[in-house]
Amino acid sequence: MTDEKRNLRYLYGLIGKESGPNPMIVIGKSSSQNLTTTEATLILGETRFVNGNKLTRSGNGVLIGSGVSYVEVSGQMYINAGLTTGDTITLSAVVDSGGTTSKISSLNTKCAGTIFGIALSPTMFSVSEGDIIYLQACNGTSARGTVPSYPTMTFLTVKVIAADALQAIAPALTVPLDIQELYKPLIAPRSVSLTGFVEGSYLRYGKFYDDLRVFVKVSKTTAMSGTTAIGTLPSGYRPTEPQTLTAYDTDGNVMSGITVTIGTDGAVAVVGSVDANTVIFASYKGE
Repeated sequence: MTDEKRNLRYLYGLIGKESGPNPMIVIGKSSSQNLTTTEATLILGETRFVNGNKLTRSGNGVLIGSGVSYVEVSGQMYINAGLTTGDTITLSAVVDSGGTTSKISSLNTKCAGTIFGIALSPTMFSVSEGDIIYLQACNGTSARGTVPSYPTMTFLTVKVIAADALQAIAPALTVPLDIQELYKPLIAPRSVSLTGFVEGSYLRYGKFYDDLRVFVKVSKTTAMSGTTAIGTLPSGYRPTEPQTLTAYDTDGNVMSGITVTIGTDGAVAVVGSVDANTVIFASYKGE
């Protein structure tokens, strides 16, 4: 590992360790629930712990209050009956932002028996007032598995990250291209689902210090020409004026004759002729 990578991870470690108690809430399982084959919101109707008034329980989720820009989200789920060895269990933390739902983090794994536990590691995420964070789960193999009403074993934890702690990562914003992938999920934690691009492609977006940030990395197994649509940014994460971004290759060199555009309708596209299996990078920082 390079010194730069070590320093970056150290800076990440500072986040969430600032002095003083942070607003925080833990909500737990309040009634038994059977898993289905599609992800469903877990019933978390019991407030186990709360510190401050920035975070409150709203139904089965955590409501984000005023003045909160970043939170740390984690959770876990316990299943005590009904599973079959090899069942694929998925647990996700999701955020509902004005009716638009995005995944914060997700984990799926095969269970080793009829009793099973699964946990999501803490993930930092940008939020706005009025957002609601939930846990969702499913059994992708079959509609079976019981999540009992044990609030100490199935719960969601949300913790506010103070803005001054985020300043600790400011030096990371000038790191070389080869390690930018480490911080992009923090700067732009939300993503648009892509179709037709190779694995590892992404369209990430978010707001960092109130600035709209967009990161693009795309590649196709076939050549691109003309205008190739990538995806569409949701309302609230679109520039007020059309943007034309410089495209770069994996070595950080400008790709002549190729650009990435972002429309005021949120449409993101590659413009120009691109060879098959060529990776394109672009980024945007705006209002």
